[in-house]
Amino acid sequence: MKIPVDGEIVGLLTVIYKCNLPVDSKLELSSEHLEYKWVSIEEAKELLKVKFANSFIEKLNTLN
Repeated sequence: MKIPVDGEIVGLLTVIYKCNLPVDSKLELSSEHLEYKWVSIEEAKELLKVKFANSFIEKLNTLN
């Protein structure tokens, strides 16, 4: 996806991981991240459909 930033066109890379972690796992963010959120695939599709094309959202179905 290409987006305009300060009069220039830049690329946007979105990475989605499907993972299973033990309940007592601790996640530590680096200074490069503001937040994280654990969601189901269905919730991810709802959250991402606001900004991403349906063709991208449909690919999430392959994670089930």
